[in-house]
Amino acid sequence: MRNGIFIASLNSKRLNEAILNGKKFHFNNEIDVVDVFVFDTFEVLNGIFFKNENANAQNAFIENIISNLENNFVMACIYKRNLIRFTKIKSKLKRYIALVYNEYYTNIVFESQCRNQIYQNLQPKLNNINIENNKSNLIELLLPFLVVEIALYLYIYDKGHYLKIFGLESEMGIIESIKTKKYPTFNKYLNYNIEFTKVLID
Repeated sequence: MRNGIFIASLNSKRLNEAILNGKKFHFNNEIDVVDVFVFDTFEVLNGIFFKNENANAQNAFIENIISNLENNFVMACIYKRNLIRFTKIKSKLKRYIALVYNEYYTNIVFESQCRNQIYQNLQPKLNNINIENNKSNLIELLLPFLVVEIALYLYIYDKGHYLKIFGLESEMGIIESIKTKKYPTFNKYLNYNIEFTKVLID
């Protein structure tokens, strides 16, 4: 069975479009099973930060999106689909999360690229709240989400459970840097070269 994993931000407008047009997704018969991975608790953090929602209201919003992914998100040419929450597998990611945090606090080059990636990922939202560069101390509040996302990729590259990784955006620059061995700390976890594909809606 050929397995793939689909990773996307729950706060993304493109994901809402994807849910509404799920039947138009085609993976060209490249995989049979797809895991849909959601960063459940960290998506609540982003909503609180950008929308001034209280935690309970934002959690309800996120859970509604997850419910739609579970029940309404049907992708063509897929034999089976599973939804995986970060909170359900976080024990498997702990070692990778610790590794990424250690690299962030000990390698100024990696720290700078992380901050750049956060700033790039969250445009124009950050500019809209007057965070105009990656030097802002408020960038640190958003670091945990990126750390967990990088940890997930390291886990995927280390274990090799998947044939393909899919997303709605282009692959992050920091992931490309890790794959090309810019940061030697991570090299021993790059056991499988897994292709990333940006999914388009017909």
